[in-house]
Amino acid sequence: RHGRTALRLHTPRQGEGVRLSPFSPEVIPGKTYRLSAWAKALSGDEVPVIKLAIGGVEGEGEKAFPLGDEWREYALDGRIGDGLRRTGVSVWLDGPGTAFVDLLQFYDISPQVSTTVVDGGFAVHVENFIVDGEVRYTLDGRDPNAEDEIYAGPIRFDHTATVKCAVFKGGEALASAEVVLHKHDAIGRPPELTSPYSPKYTGGGNGALVDGVFGSGYFNDGFWQGFERDDLEATIDLGKVVELHTVRARFLQNVRSWIWLPTDFEVYASEDGKKFWKVGAVENEVPIDREGELVEEFAIEGDGKKARFVRVQARNIGTCPPWHGGRGGKAW
Repeated sequence: RHGRTALRLHTPRQGEGVRLSPFSPEVIPGKTYRLSAWAKALSGDEVPVIKLAIGGVEGEGEKAFPLGDEWREYALDGRIGDGLRRTGVSVWLDGPGTAFVDLLQFYDISPQVSTTVVDGGFAVHVENFIVDGEVRYTLDGRDPNAEDEIYAGPIRFDHTATVKCAVFKGGEALASAEVVLHKHDAIGRPPELTSPYSPKYTGGGNGALVDGVFGSGYFNDGFWQGFERDDLEATIDLGKVVELHTVRARFLQNVRSWIWLPTDFEVYASEDGKKFWKVGAVENEVPIDREGELVEEFAIEGDGKKARFVRVQARNIGTCPPWHGGRGGKAW
């Protein structure tokens, strides 16, 4: 029951309200979050106005609500801007009066997008968390509008595409999400790994390295697969002999989080899975001490040579460098 342990707010005069910021939650840029609170006014002559605020959002970051004398939930939604990893939330009385506040919550309301591989193509699943919201989507990179296709089940296609979806209510887009999917010859062909990936960062499981979904600049977005201290060695059976044109792999560097690009990247190929020949190699040219969230693509040309098996190797730096705060610790 709301109010059993409620917080009492009192503002004697205009401009004297105290702004309360109880926590600073971690956030992911591009995600939409909701700050909600149950509140009611103390019966009296003054009608207090409660304000909710979320820092670092695109557009309006605060909203005012006149209170009644019955418990009611009030909510503010906001999409987090680029580059922000932590935000602040606030609640206060804007003007004289007394109110009670309970159950202050902050949570992600973005639609959850997941993908599976079906017959060499993609099936995109969207889960909506907004009551009475309607999901609409596009496949051409446009932001969805209220006239676009309604999501009624898995979206299936077998080509490279950017899937964007948004939840609409009353004609207004309240939250959005997107995923970029890349079609290639290894889709649906989980690699054989010499060293297992970390259970902390699975990227989605055994097929994550070849599922066509790119990770963002954030290591905790759920799409990156992590190897702690171990080198990456993955062998992929393409199921048939094909011409190799380009082998590409993307890696993340975030020095503060003990994550570095590999020292080098090598590709080998074989027709029978036994005798492998070297396709090529490339060394990392990004400084080991470069800060920020860096995503780098390593690419090696195959020159049209034929192979059924492809083996990629990426060398881990092993341990954090002597100058790093985690010196000697296992590096990702």
